[in-house]
Parts: sequence; C-alpha cells; structure tokens
Amino acid sequence: MKSFKERCFQFIYNNTWLLLILLFISSSTIIVWYMEKQQSALVESISIKNAELYLGAITEFRTIYTSEVVNRLKTSNISIVHDYHGRPDAIPLPATLSMLLAKRIGQRNVGTKVRLSSPFPFPLRKESGGLQGDFAQSAWEFFQKSPGLPYFSFDVIGESRVLRYAVADQMRPDCVECHNSHPDTPKSDWKIGDVRGILDVTLPIGEFERQAQANLMGFAWLILGVSLVGLFTLVLLIGRLKFNYQQSQEKLNIEIGQGKLAQIKMLEFNEELQHTLLELKHTQDSLVEQETMAALGSMVAGVAHEINTPIGICVTAASIFEEETQDIILQAEKGKLSKLVFESYTKKSLDSGKIMAYNLRRACELIDNFKQVAVDQTSHERRIFNVNTYLKAIVNSLRPKTQGHVKQVLIDCSEVLELDSFPGALSQVITNLITNSVKYGFDGITNGIISIKVEVSTDYMTIRYQDDGKGIPEKLHKKIFEPFYTTGRNSGGSGLGLHIIYNIIVQLFKGTIICHDCQGDGVVFEIMLPFNDSLKVTAEK
Repeated sequence: MKSFKERCFQFIYNNTWLLLILLFISSSTIIVWYMEKQQSALVESISIKNAELYLGAITEFRTIYTSEVVNRLKTSNISIVHDYHGRPDAIPLPATLSMLLAKRIGQRNVGTKVRLSSPFPFPLRKESGGLQGDFAQSAWEFFQKSPGLPYFSFDVIGESRVLRYAVADQMRPDCVECHNSHPDTPKSDWKIGDVRGILDVTLPIGEFERQAQANLMGFAWLILGVSLVGLFTLVLLIGRLKFNYQQSQEKLNIEIGQGKLAQIKMLEFNEELQHTLLELKHTQDSLVEQETMAALGSMVAGVAHEINTPIGICVTAASIFEEETQDIILQAEKGKLSKLVFESYTKKSLDSGKIMAYNLRRACELIDNFKQVAVDQTSHERRIFNVNTYLKAIVNSLRPKTQGHVKQVLIDCSEVLELDSFPGALSQVITNLITNSVKYGFDGITNGIISIKVEVSTDYMTIRYQDDGKGIPEKLHKKIFEPFYTTGRNSGGSGLGLHIIYNIIVQLFKGTIICHDCQGDGVVFEIMLPFNDSLKVTAEK
C-alpha cells in the first residue's frame, strides 16, 4: 500500500494541468483585486489633496486680500462693500471676492464647484447663502465640535462620483468688528475663532476613476498575457519532462533486466544532484537580483510620492498667479488699475514665484539624488566619485523610506575623499543596512538615529555603521549573513539583504564585515575594505 506522501505525489502528477490552471486563475485574480484596491485608495487620496489645495488657496487669497488691500483702504475714501459693481470708489468685501474667485475656478474646471455658505447669511443672500443640502448641514454640525478639522465625503451626483470637501470659515480679528457693526448683520456678537460658515468644494472624480480603471484593465491584460506565456512554457516543459521520464522508465526496465540497476540509480542520483545544485544557484542569483530591483522599486515609489507635494503646490500657485494676472489686465483695459492694486499684485506675484521656485528646486533635488543612485545600482559601472557626497545622495534617496522611523542620519566622512570603484555596490550595501534598520531595528520607533563613519588608513578603508535601535541578539550573529535567514518572514522579509551585503564586501572588495551587538542600544557593523584593483583612492584629505 502506498504511503500518504506517495499518494500526494501521484495526485499532483495525474492532475498537473488542473493544478496549474487553478494556480494561474487564483494568482491573477488576487493581483488584479489588490491593484484595484490600491488604485481606489490612491484616487481618493489624490482627490482629497487636490480639494485641500483648492480651499487652501482660496483661504490664503482671502487673508492676503484682507490684510494687504482692505485694511490699507479703511482710512481712505474707498468703500468696501458687496455691491461694488458700477461704483468707481468701491471694492468688494473679502467674502464677496472669495465667492467670485470660487465661481471663476468652477468656470475653468468643468464640474468643480466652490461655495461659501452660512446659517447666518446677510439679508441680500438669504436665499442663496444659507446652508443647502445634507452635506452642508452635517459639515456645520461637525465644525461646531471640531472647527480645525476638514469634513468630507464621497457622493454620487447624477452618474458621476464626486468628492465633497469642506473647512470651517472662522472669524478672523480683522472681520469681527466689521461683521458686528454692519447694519444688516444677522448676528452682532461674533468673537474671534467663531465658525461663521463653511467653505466647501465639489470635485468630480468619475473621469479620473474611469481613466484609472482603464489603466487597471490594461495592466490586467498584460498580466494575463505574461501569465499565459508562462503557463504555456510550463506546459511544454512538463510535457517534455514527462516524455523524458517515460523514456527513462523504459530504459531503466531494460537495464534492470541486465543487472545494472544499482549503477543506473547511482548515475541518476548524481545527475539529479548536480542539476538541483545548478537550479539552486540560478534561483539564488535570481532572488538576489529581484531583491535589488525590489529595493529600487520601493525607492521609486517613495520618491514619486515625495515629488507629488511640491509639484501640486506649484500647480496651485501658478493657477492663482494666472487668475490674478487676468484680473490686472482686465482692470488695466478698463482704466481702473490703481497703483495700490498693482503694488499688491506685484507682491503676490513675487510670493507665488518664490513658492514655485522653492518647490521646483526641492523636486529637482529629489530627482537628482535618486537618479544617480538608481543608475549606479542597476548599471554596476566603475567610476570616480566623492564618498561624502555620494553617501548624502543615498541617504536623501531613502528619505521616503526612513520618514517616521529615523530622526537623523549622521555622516562622518572627509569631504574630499574620492574613490575609483563601484558606487553601485557601495550604494547597495548602505541601502540594505538602512533598510534593515528601518524594518527591524526601528520597528515601533519614530526617533531613531543612524551614524555612518568612514576612515581611511594606509591599506584599508573602514566603514562603521551604527543605529540605536533594538539590536541583534549575539546568538544570531553567525546566522544573519546566511542566505534566506530572516526573523521577519511573516512581515515580508526575504533573508537576502545582509547576504547581498556579505557577498559584495567579500567577493567584490575582498573585505570583511563584522557585527557587534549593542542590544538595548542598537547594532554596529564594522566593514573593512582593502585597497586593491576594486577599490582605489584618487583623492583624500
């Protein structure tokens, strides 16, 4: 009678095609489901950020208009009223101009609506200025308890999905006196910080979601195509293996009859062992390469997320600048452009330019740091580079990964030390060490400190890497450099990070790496790299 293990192998052998098809369908379904879930979360996150930028720009414009225009004209003969049209000696109130700006934004962006409303509207806006709809009522009730937080929801209007996003319109010091003393005010006991109303924006996200869905379908078809090619390849391979197996069985039966069974088994075992060792070597090399590319991919995602913020700020500032310019041109054409208005416009233009320049420089810095490190990690080319500058570039490119865990990365290295070597290999070593610190040493820690000290002697360059995290138990020191050994298997650890470091240091640079435990106070890695054909100093202090 066959054992349970033999029956299992027999079942797999007899149902290979069915198992492969089930595996293909389940894996493809899981991948597409996960991508759709992540895509939906990304669409909502970007929409909320855009709404926040919209309202932030309008609020900031209203503040600047109040402080730089209205307050300066209070002592002049210029009237500040809501019905300023047709009056050359009048300008609009801050709230009136804010609503006009919101209307212009809605005209430029189809489907986008910005509204300033209050349960205490002035009599002339009693029909249009009050709270309208369940969202406005709910937002008002929410702001009575939490005026400093935004209120938002995703709704369906018609056949399109939209984001409703609102912030509290609180009374400013410059507005309290005006509202309390206005003859038509619906409420005369306003205080600083009171919630006067709500400022909300409606952003259509249906088109964005449809485009994202189209991209997802394209990706799903790509996965399907690649999977089918892989499945077809496996079918051919398994068919060939079965054919070879059947031939081998027939030959084996003949040789058994000739008394050569023992010799054949020995030869087959030896051949199988060599083949297995070769496959293991190929698999290990492939996993090492995948680990490198996975780290690079994670870096790409982090840098992309970091760049999104400064670019978004630039887009908003540019949009406001364009609106202001069009308004100035219109006033100039009508002959109503005053010196004070023009000076205010130039100041706001300079401020917008500074904001855009600062954020563009920030985005360029992120891209430059990532570009050099990414090229080195993938090309493996040799070149001359400044060690101090390159270490800073590596640390900057990993900033998205270290945020929330690492408070500071200290680099102690001569600013004139230059090497003729392989910067990509050095980048891989430092990247894996920092990644390990973040993932294991600083798990649950938000203010970790990492120090990297580089010293040069006559024959060696020493790199001392230290963190103040949880440390590594001394009993594990001999195992941490072994391939596939990890204490974080359940959290996605592959066990190849330190093994890759060990191979680079020992095989490429002919050096050594030692782990010193400071359990309770972190861990120290002492790396000694001898100067040879792989590592040469071209300049040092």
